[in-house]
Amino acid sequence: MTLLFGAVILKLKEANALMNLMQWGVNFLMGVFFPIAILPPLVRVFALLFPPTWMTNGVRSALLGVGFFFGEWYLDLAVLWAFLIIAPLFGYWVFMKVENGVRKNEGVGQF
Repeated sequence: MTLLFGAVILKLKEANALMNLMQWGVNFLMGVFFPIAILPPLVRVFALLFPPTWMTNGVRSALLGVGFFFGEWYLDLAVLWAFLIIAPLFGYWVFMKVENGVRKNEGVGQF
């Protein structure tokens, strides 16, 4: 996820405002303050594609016994393992595409 965030910062060239906005967005998608079941369906899909949501729900389920997304802890853990393999590869691919685009078109030295 840090590689994806780094790619966005390289593209937009504004880190401080983006950090403030992303901090709110991350907490919203993770379901820190409320379960994601109350979100609208489209936002819930985005939240389920966000790995920290699964970690937050796992901790909430283990401590409060409210239930896992797939009913059993090992099924939710399998999704986290899939994220462990897919997310870094996807993040690296996106970061390299953005970095090459910035080098070719805009230049990295303009920060």
